[in-house]
Amino acid sequence: MAISETAPGPGKSAVSSVKPALFEKARGFRFGIVGQMVLSTAVVGAIVIAALSISMYRGGADILLQNEVGKLAGATDVSAARLNARFSFYRADALFLSKTPPIQGIVRSAQNSGVDPVDGSTESLWVGRLATIFTAMITSRPEFYQVRFLDDHGQETVRVDRKSDGSIVQTPPDALQDKSTHAYFVDSIALSEGQVYISTINLNREFGEIEVPHRPVVRFATPAFSDNGDRLGVIVINVDIQYLFDQVTPRGGGRIIDMIANDQGDYLDTPDKGRAFGFDLGHRYLIQEEIPPFAPLFDMGGPDQYEGVVDYDSHRYVASARRVPFDPENPQRFLVVTQMSPEGVMSGALAELRNNAVFLALGLLVVSAIVIAWLAHRIARPLHEVTAAASTLAAGGKDIDLSNAIQRNDETGELARAFTRMATNVTEREEELMRSNQELAQFAYVASH
Repeated sequence: MAISETAPGPGKSAVSSVKPALFEKARGFRFGIVGQMVLSTAVVGAIVIAALSISMYRGGADILLQNEVGKLAGATDVSAARLNARFSFYRADALFLSKTPPIQGIVRSAQNSGVDPVDGSTESLWVGRLATIFTAMITSRPEFYQVRFLDDHGQETVRVDRKSDGSIVQTPPDALQDKSTHAYFVDSIALSEGQVYISTINLNREFGEIEVPHRPVVRFATPAFSDNGDRLGVIVINVDIQYLFDQVTPRGGGRIIDMIANDQGDYLDTPDKGRAFGFDLGHRYLIQEEIPPFAPLFDMGGPDQYEGVVDYDSHRYVASARRVPFDPENPQRFLVVTQMSPEGVMSGALAELRNNAVFLALGLLVVSAIVIAWLAHRIARPLHEVTAAASTLAAGGKDIDLSNAIQRNDETGELARAFTRMATNVTEREEELMRSNQELAQFAYVASH
């Protein structure tokens, strides 16, 4: 009797001797398997999603940069094509004028006491006819501000100018100048028929002094020949290069910086007009010194274009620059056309991209957490059933139902089946112990009587 009442039987678990208060304390600090799975998976998922979002943002930023560079490159390509087209037109205009009949008429008249022996026209009549042609040419070309015919000694013979007020006038004979020492005459008079001289782009000079206000100019000159191949003189067209730059460069508004430099790097067109034509004004400003990434463009063995990010005037810019050859007689001559956009113009798009990446990351994280919680609950439910069964068994209960859990083919199913076998063994041992106690009690009763 004493054994059955006081001693723990063989079927009693050692856990049953632990005080209930300890169990309650353990439950108070319990962090279930579902929570652990959700937390750990959420942490890993957050790291992965954050990495993907950062990668997406950086990739998007690169795409935005390339898109901006592409726009600028397209603009410089357009400028290059327009410049080449206009220079080709001007060459053709010079060749056309060199073949007009009044030139030969003027020379024939000058050589025959002022009267053309062919048709009797006077020299002044031929001069007037050529001036009329020059006037028509200047009228059709707004960028032309002067067209001249110089004789074979460099003396201006016919000259038509566009004045600052827009009027087109013929220069009187007493105002015509000797240009025999100027490079555009010396170099062009020696050319073969069909060749066109293109001068250095510089500030125009009158009577040896730089014209004020400054007038940037490029001159197209070609020799005129008689039917016998004799050199008669030179046609010279002065082009207002600033007008041309304004026409061929697709200005992008205040945020875009358009610049053009010559083949030495001297600024010809820039928002800071004080830096343009510095070589004529006593102080050179070179684009490759202020923007070093452009330097290879001025090496004929280097690349002919640059696309990327540069520093200029203490700011960062997305830039596109390309070399534009313009003289068929000398392929080594070129201009460098540049467009730059402040890097900050992409800030709005980058902010939107960043926000989208953050929202996407948060959305993925929330969805992932919900899915993970559902999966964790689904996985942990059989474990909860086994735990509940263990608690029932520990409390002496017999009503244990793990029929759902034991049907699973995973580890929880194996655990449920093992627990069922254990519970069966425990029940059988308890029943055997009860039978032994009953037999012992009966024996003691018989012995006492």
